[in-house]
Amino acid sequence: MSGLPLVEASKLSNTVLGQGVVETFVKDDPILQRIRWETLVGNAYEYTREATEAGANWYAVNEIRVTNNPTWNKLSAVPKILDSPVELDDFTKKTRSNVNDIKKELQNSAVKAAKKKFMEGFYYGNKTTNPKEIDGLHVLLTDTTYNTLQVDGSDTQTVPLQMSGHLDKALDMVKGFKSVLILSSKGLKRGVDKYLRSVGAGATATKDEFGVPLDQYRPGLYWATSDYILDTELTSAGAFSASTGGLTTSIFILSFEPRALEGMQVEPMKWVDWAPVPKTNNEWAHIQWYPTILIKSLVSCVKIVGIDADGVVAA
Repeated sequence: MSGLPLVEASKLSNTVLGQGVVETFVKDDPILQRIRWETLVGNAYEYTREATEAGANWYAVNEIRVTNNPTWNKLSAVPKILDSPVELDDFTKKTRSNVNDIKKELQNSAVKAAKKKFMEGFYYGNKTTNPKEIDGLHVLLTDTTYNTLQVDGSDTQTVPLQMSGHLDKALDMVKGFKSVLILSSKGLKRGVDKYLRSVGAGATATKDEFGVPLDQYRPGLYWATSDYILDTELTSAGAFSASTGGLTTSIFILSFEPRALEGMQVEPMKWVDWAPVPKTNNEWAHIQWYPTILIKSLVSCVKIVGIDADGVVAA
């Protein structure tokens, strides 16, 4: 699977207005600009992911070989319905000087709301607890051997980020993929910047391939922040438990190569333009999108969970 970024995919089956909506949707967001989308035929995408690696041994002459095959899990990525309908009543149309301006404001509000809801689901969605939403990164990344680093096994909520013991260790867990993005909350990034300045170091301020200002932690490895990664996460036995109710946060290390973090959609995102609302004098318009996300390889993306959100970052 290779796929296209959301903006490019929208050009295949969208109007100029619809393309503008998609461009607004992804603007300045490092995730939405990078993730590639494949069109899904059907109501689910079935795939297998390696659960354990194959094994090997040294053998004596004529010794019987013992097979040690990898094991696989069968998984399913199910698209969900994301929408943000807006309605314009007839009275407002008749009493405002520029109807097009009103419609533009409502359209922008719809795009903003849909983006917020998708990004919340991107990190914290769980279709087991809410069948209407997608599984987010906290559900897709749970293997403590291959892609999850739990730093607070006793749930003290007081373990600060260690740059070497936590971040560098997590980066080393990514194998065979190019990690291009570290994502954290803004609060945690401020703590990292404070630590780096204290030791006379620092990430290099630069612009990524989309022209967006980002810090470069290592060559080709950018550090971005997200308003949707919360500093109120709760853990249970070290594992992520809930998005609120605690004092911890998470870091995500993501690759967007094939078999890493990918998107699936039934069709490209569309803006369904204004049409009459049945049995009223009103008009409505809405976003039409059926997306989901998946991670095919266990070792392509990693998360660190249980970090004290306002702890003093250490070496």
